[in-house]
Amino acid sequence: MRDLLLLVVYLVLCVCSFRALPIWALIYMWTDLFQTQRLGYGFLAGKPLSMVFGVTALLSWFFIPNKPARLTPGIAMLILWSIWMTITTFNAVVPDAAWFKWDWAFKGTVFAIFLPYFFNTREEIEAAVLTLLCGVLGNIIAVGAKTTISGGGYGVDFALVSGGYGMTEGSILAMVAASILPLLLWVGQHSVLVTPIWMRRLAVAGLIFLSAVASLGTFARTGLVAMAVFAVFQFVRAKRKIVFVVVMVAALSCVQGFMGDAWTERMSTMKNAGSETSAMGRVAAWMWTLQYVSEHPLGGGFDVYRINSVNIEMADGTIFVDRAKAFHSMYFEVLGEQGIPGIVLLFGMLGWSFVSLGRVKKLARQHPGHEWLFDLAGALRVAAVIYMAGGAFVGVAYIPYLWYLFGIGIALRHYADRLGSGAGIPVDVGVRVGHRSSGGVKHA
Repeated sequence: MRDLLLLVVYLVLCVCSFRALPIWALIYMWTDLFQTQRLGYGFLAGKPLSMVFGVTALLSWFFIPNKPARLTPGIAMLILWSIWMTITTFNAVVPDAAWFKWDWAFKGTVFAIFLPYFFNTREEIEAAVLTLLCGVLGNIIAVGAKTTISGGGYGVDFALVSGGYGMTEGSILAMVAASILPLLLWVGQHSVLVTPIWMRRLAVAGLIFLSAVASLGTFARTGLVAMAVFAVFQFVRAKRKIVFVVVMVAALSCVQGFMGDAWTERMSTMKNAGSETSAMGRVAAWMWTLQYVSEHPLGGGFDVYRINSVNIEMADGTIFVDRAKAFHSMYFEVLGEQGIPGIVLLFGMLGWSFVSLGRVKKLARQHPGHEWLFDLAGALRVAAVIYMAGGAFVGVAYIPYLWYLFGIGIALRHYADRLGSGAGIPVDVGVRVGHRSSGGVKHA
């Protein structure tokens, strides 16, 4: 039944795509994030759905009219990033594992290059945001709902796609669940594709609750860090800060009571990192990475950590050897695998994205009626900061979610630049012909 339901969904989307070619890109994004080939148990199981829809989407790109022809610094850096990760893979220390990781990492990055050329209108950009959310929310909703019933637990496999693969791994899911919260808030306030308003806001409130529960219910400390970053941003934006603090304290008390002593004990280990095996192992792996890059500044290719051997010294003086210790940090992951050029590119892309989205906010502020643009740029920024904060403790440099955020940000910049140049983008907040905006003005 699950395979049949997914097949029906695909058939409907494919039929719709013949009327709007960017839908092919949305199909690929959803497939790549949700991993439907891992969800099916019958004829869809293990099928190369991502490859099929990825190729179809790229072919459809050639037939999309009015594609912006600009080569922005963000797109140029993405191209360089894709080329460099391929070069390091050809010279990888662990070639078999490196090519396996390159296969999925390269696809997500390359597709992010094309995203800004698929989505040129407000509705198309919002559709990309909604698809991004739908791609990750399937597993997040499952984890949040089951955690609400059971109280969660560390290492418990509650996701739809079992096995802890990709974004269903506890720490990664916890971080992504926190990262999408700013985007969910934006959808609740500004969406023109999801109506009526009362139903949209009710659904968003439920999704925010389940996402927060999923993030904390994995018992992953990365989730607590990511949620703390989100809370800080919300505190800065809050008009009644004292009320906000009281609500947050009450919410944390409820979480502690709901999750039980096991959750509190798990989180408290962050205070005693020096006596915690996992934390000290990460530090040892990071030190090994710095030493390796000092001798191999161009990196060792994907999964170079497999050759490491680290001595972990605990607070009580005991030492034990750990081999093939993963990076457990997106920054050390890139540094070890892509070397100094890779880490420079990564920070260059992240830095450019922040500056670019700041430019979007400035242009939106200058044009009344585009509050949605201003707020979406801010939401993308906060989502990226949460991801970057959580990514300091888990290797997620190549997860497609990050690069799709980046690609949507570039599309938003294209839109804002056309707005600033007076390229005929309307000021109203309407939707396509045949629908009405809140102001009753049709959108061309």
